[in-house]
Amino acid sequence: MNPTEHTPSAEDMSSNKISPVTQTDLESARPTIVAFQEKQIEPKGLEMCSIACFIGITITFILGLIGASVTYYVFCIMALIEDSHKSIQETCSDSNLWPFILTVLIINLGVAQNSSKGKDGPNPVSVVVSILVLVSLCTWGSIEFWNDCVQEKLSDTLLFTMVEITVYMEYCFIFLLLVLFGYVINKALRKE
Repeated sequence: MNPTEHTPSAEDMSSNKISPVTQTDLESARPTIVAFQEKQIEPKGLEMCSIACFIGITITFILGLIGASVTYYVFCIMALIEDSHKSIQETCSDSNLWPFILTVLIINLGVAQNSSKGKDGPNPVSVVVSILVLVSLCTWGSIEFWNDCVQEKLSDTLLFTMVEITVYMEYCFIFLLLVLFGYVINKALRKE
C-alpha cells in the first residue's frame, strides 16, 4: 500500500467525507488499486442560505443607500427651484436657508469625491477636514433652522423640510462620529 493511500473507517465512509477512486490497469482492463481521497466538504444548505441572505441584505442596503442619496439630492434641488433666495429673503430677511442647502449639496459632492480617491486608505488630514466641515455646516444649519422667523413663516415649504432633514442627518453623523471616537479611545486605553 502506498503512503498516500489509507484505509477509511466506517465513520468516514458513512459521513461521505471520502470517496473511493478506482484506478484500472490498462492492459487487463480491470481495477487493480483502490485508493481513497478526501472529498471537499461542501457547505450545508443552512450555511448556503445564510450566505445568500447576507449577500441579499447587503445588496439591498447598498441599493437603498444609493436610492436615498439620489432622492435627497432630487428633493433638495426641487426645494431650491421652488423657492428662490429672494422670496425667502422677502419672508425672513435674516434667513439663509437657500444658500445653506446649496452649500451642503456642493460640499457633500466634494467630500464624497475626496473620500473615494484614497488608494492607501483614508488620508487622516482629509478626514479631520471633513469632520470640521461637517461640524461647521451643522452649526450653520442649526442657526438657520432654529431661527424664530423661519420656524413661524417658512415651516410649510419644501426648503424648510430639506433643511430640517439635513440638520438632523448632520446631528446623527456627529453622534456616530463621537461614539466611534469614544470606542477607539476606549480600546486604545485598554491596550495599554
